[in-house]
Amino acid sequence: MGGETTMSLRLDPLQRASSWASLLSAYELRALNYDGSRASSGKLMREIPVGVNGDYQNPDPLYLTLVRLAAEQTELLTEMISESQPANHARADLMLEFWTQTLPGALDREFTDIEEPAQPNLRSLQLAVTRRQQK
Repeated sequence: MGGETTMSLRLDPLQRASSWASLLSAYELRALNYDGSRASSGKLMREIPVGVNGDYQNPDPLYLTLVRLAAEQTELLTEMISESQPANHARADLMLEFWTQTLPGALDREFTDIEEPAQPNLRSLQLAVTRRQQK
């Protein structure tokens, strides 16, 4: 992303699980706040990935960290759920849904409002950057 818009969010871990899975709920809480966050949320949603026009650039290390955590966190949360009582599953279930559905859906969501993107979505853009680096 261009990085012109930033938003500080409080992320909360669950035992050994990463706090990253609380990203969406923290964003939603912030976006619904009436302290000017709505304008920031709108700007953030209009951010365009760097290199989307075909001038490929390395993604931000923070983005790469988030994407790389998915498999590890899915395994960890599945284990935590299987080892805990059903009454304690609610938050872990939501966090698991973030890693298995929300994040993959965001990576595969087609770019909109971008004229002629070089790749259709973030996952394809990241793959194109990786392929270019391997040449």
